[in-house]
Amino acid sequence: MDLQEIKEGKTKLLIPSRDKYSSPEEAPVFYNPEMKTDRNISVEIVKKFFEDSETPLGLDALSATGARAIRYGNEAKIRTIANDFNPKAVEIIDKNIELNEGEEKVESSHRDANSLMTDGKKFDFIDIDPFGSPSPFLGNAFKSIKPRKSLLAVTATDLGALSGHYPKACFRRYGLRSKGNPWEHEIGLRNLILAVQKIGAVNKFTVVPLFCYWKRHYYRCFFEVRESKRGINRNLDKAGYIGICEDCGRREKMNLIGKINCKCECGSKLKILGPTWLDYIGDEEFMEDINIPDPFFNKIKKEIKIKELHYNTHRLSRINGGKAKKKNYYIDKLSDLGYKAQETVFTGYGFRTNAPQERVIDLSKTDN
Repeated sequence: MDLQEIKEGKTKLLIPSRDKYSSPEEAPVFYNPEMKTDRNISVEIVKKFFEDSETPLGLDALSATGARAIRYGNEAKIRTIANDFNPKAVEIIDKNIELNEGEEKVESSHRDANSLMTDGKKFDFIDIDPFGSPSPFLGNAFKSIKPRKSLLAVTATDLGALSGHYPKACFRRYGLRSKGNPWEHEIGLRNLILAVQKIGAVNKFTVVPLFCYWKRHYYRCFFEVRESKRGINRNLDKAGYIGICEDCGRREKMNLIGKINCKCECGSKLKILGPTWLDYIGDEEFMEDINIPDPFFNKIKKEIKIKELHYNTHRLSRINGGKAKKKNYYIDKLSDLGYKAQETVFTGYGFRTNAPQERVIDLSKTDN
């Protein structure tokens, strides 16, 4: 295999030659340069989470070239096992460990990921980043993660299932009912959060989102996990259903356990989505002093401060018949009124706010 050396962050990496392999999928071992921002975010979150911990042990269960795992060891300073079932991947991992003189921080492993997570070893941090759905790995991840304040990172690339385009696939893989909706990838991300929480709950773990986002072809979530029955019950109160009115644009949250209202206050029938996660998609306090010079990261960092679903300006105009307005109109007006309001990464025509929806609907109807 032809390799080339690059530098990512503070780490040197050998990767499949970009001259020989025109796309990451064509190479014998996968390395995606477009995921550099994701790896930067991952390193900083791991570094922050374990800043007061002594010798935490991490597992990058599906490591490919080992790029992320070796950066964890080299830059976040945590002991990490870089595992992959592909022997060619393990060869590159070993070369990258040697290249960074990282033998004390990173160890390679040639195992089936599920087998590795069931052999009794306990981890402070597990990173699950597969092709497609993470579901086949989550049960064993919870069996091998330590029960007190551990970190779990999960990636999903089966966006069509989670966002509602393929309802049967979503139910088959995650046990969730999902269908077409106005929020698409935000609902997909919230569905992934709830899916991980469900599997965690079965294993007696509370799963709390620290930083979750969507970018192009994947959803990525970081969770704090710990054993806590009380915490599981608190999470249940933050999940539920969303009623959508296609006539007036209202949306109504409903508890997971309780009566489901199928009629909007305007008299029309509500379209019911869910169950899904209804609360914050990140922890503002935890993320406060994590800084990365990247516009995408900084937009998400601001967005996690508001838990309400985003609004789409085109939909507001279509439903309420007002003059079409740009997102900055809503953001400026709502900010002037004292509410939080900002653009969202989930659509170029959207914004997020903690203002009452009636206030947003009124603004959509005005012509000034």
